[in-house]
Amino acid sequence: GPDLAGGEVDRARLLMYLNGALSTMAMVDYPFAASFVTPMPANPVSYACKAAGSDLDDDSSDEDLLEGLNTVVNVFVNFTGQLSCHNISKELIGESWWGHRYSTNRNKSLGDISRPWNYQVCTELILEPLTSDGDGFFVPPPYVVPDVKAACKAQFPGVVTRSSWMLEAYGNGADIVKNTKNVIFSDGEKDPWRVGGVPADAEKIGDGSVIHILIEGGAHHQDLRYANPQDPPGVTAAKRRESNMILQWIRNAEKDHVQLGV
Repeated sequence: GPDLAGGEVDRARLLMYLNGALSTMAMVDYPFAASFVTPMPANPVSYACKAAGSDLDDDSSDEDLLEGLNTVVNVFVNFTGQLSCHNISKELIGESWWGHRYSTNRNKSLGDISRPWNYQVCTELILEPLTSDGDGFFVPPPYVVPDVKAACKAQFPGVVTRSSWMLEAYGNGADIVKNTKNVIFSDGEKDPWRVGGVPADAEKIGDGSVIHILIEGGAHHQDLRYANPQDPPGVTAAKRRESNMILQWIRNAEKDHVQLGV
C-alpha cells in the first residue's frame, strides 16, 4: 500500500478505512460462512478476535497491537487472499475508486451493481466505500462530504449530490411510521446500522400496522436470508412473526375485497 507518513489526510483515510472495515464486519456477523459482502468465515467478529490473539492488552507493544489490528481487518477484506495489499488510496476520496472492480465472488448473473450503487450513494445516501475492494462502507464525517461530492461530480457529470435528500423526502423515523401502513422494520441486534431505524415503539406511534423488530442475536437483514441451522432463536422467531403478520395483511385485504364486492 501507499506510504502513510505523508500527512493528516492519509492518517484520516486510514482511520476511516479501519472503521469502515470493522463496522461492516459487525454488520454481517453471521453465524455461518457467507459471501454477502465479501467472503468471511462463520462468526467473523469472534473469529477475528481469536485470530488476533488473546494476549493483547494495554501493555502490548505498538507493533503487536498493529499486527493484531491488521489480522482483524484482514478477516474482512482479505480472508481468501484476494487482495495484494491494503491500498487505501483507491478509495472514493483518494484515487478514483469508481472504476475499481468489486470482489470476484459476486454473482455475475445479476450484473455489476457497482455503478447503480455508486449513483445511489451520490444522489441519496452519501456513503463512502472503505475497503480496497469497494466492499465496506461508512457514513463519512462532515469534513469529508465535500470530497465525496467532488468525486461524485467527476463520475456523474451534472448530478447533484443531495446530502439531506432522504430526510427531506421521507422525514425522520417517527414521520415514516405515521405516514405508512403495513410495514415491518426489522434490525439485527449486531448490525451497527440499526441506530438509524424507526423508533422501537413504532407500533404505538402509528395505526399499529407499522412495527419495529429488534432481532436478538441477528446481523444485517438476517431474517431475509434462507433459514440456517446456525440461526439464533431470535432470528427464527422474527421470521415467524413477520410471516404471520404478512399473512394477516393478505387475509384482511381479501376480506375487504369481499365486503366491497370486488
